[in-house]
Amino acid sequence: MALVKTPLMINGATHPAQSFRLMIRDLARGNEGVTAGGDLKVSSLTVPGTKVRIADGSGIAKGRTSTWQGHYTFYNIGSFDVDIAPTGSTARSDMVCVRVLDPEFEGGLNPATDATVEFAVASNVVSSATRPPAGWTALPLARIDMPPGTSVITSDMVKDLRFLANPRRERRMYPLVGQPYDPIAYTNDTWKDWPSSGRWQLDIPSWAVTAILSTTMSGLRLVGGNFFADLRHMLNTTAGANSQIDDDGGTGWRRANHMIGDVMAIPADIRGTTQTLKIQTQVHPDPGTIDTNGATRLFLDIEWVEGLL
Repeated sequence: MALVKTPLMINGATHPAQSFRLMIRDLARGNEGVTAGGDLKVSSLTVPGTKVRIADGSGIAKGRTSTWQGHYTFYNIGSFDVDIAPTGSTARSDMVCVRVLDPEFEGGLNPATDATVEFAVASNVVSSATRPPAGWTALPLARIDMPPGTSVITSDMVKDLRFLANPRRERRMYPLVGQPYDPIAYTNDTWKDWPSSGRWQLDIPSWAVTAILSTTMSGLRLVGGNFFADLRHMLNTTAGANSQIDDDGGTGWRRANHMIGDVMAIPADIRGTTQTLKIQTQVHPDPGTIDTNGATRLFLDIEWVEGLL
């Protein structure tokens, strides 16, 4: 097949639907999925019944009939309820999808009068299925795993199959160069906010589900004997994992570098707000002291990552 001679957008040219589908593919970087974390989420009804409820939102599905079919966009405004047939004497799994029925490739629908996208239920899929049936141009939303003799769908039967087409990521770096003299010694094994300058006010994106963060501390100074301490991040009331400084360097002056790293889940109630991230230290019973000073550098590197809600 030759190079298409009418790229988008040329005045006076005729552009087939394929050109727009391929533009969607290119803009989506070849990916498919829902647009944002809460889009098109399937859940049981507030009062469980014979239907499941699909939340509003949008998504992209890859055409699966032709190599150069391209991608399709779709959106659901408001929630929509879908019927799930009861099971008989055996268990059954059904898959809830958004399915595109493009008459250029399948079926005989008339796009001028017929709906060419629908919420479709693929019945009796294997209990581990995560992809739509072969040949379907569809985006899987959920698998409904039902025991025998079931007509009421409860939340524990709904397996979320969604994935994000292009999860948002936002990386920020916060350097603190030159620190006040701030020593700390044995703290009776209790957590203290140290170093006192090690705190940042962070604007958390409303879509952030995870934070990948590290704080590099260089030029810390130790003196007075061995030193042993745990350090951690504290984001609002969420504590990160412990890291340790375990120095057996004796009594002389010496320098140390340390890094605290975390992958932290962001609680729903602090998304979209400004919160304090600080470093806390718990010093164990060794005779040494550690301090920050003018030669100390603190460098926070944080990446916010979008996820499913």
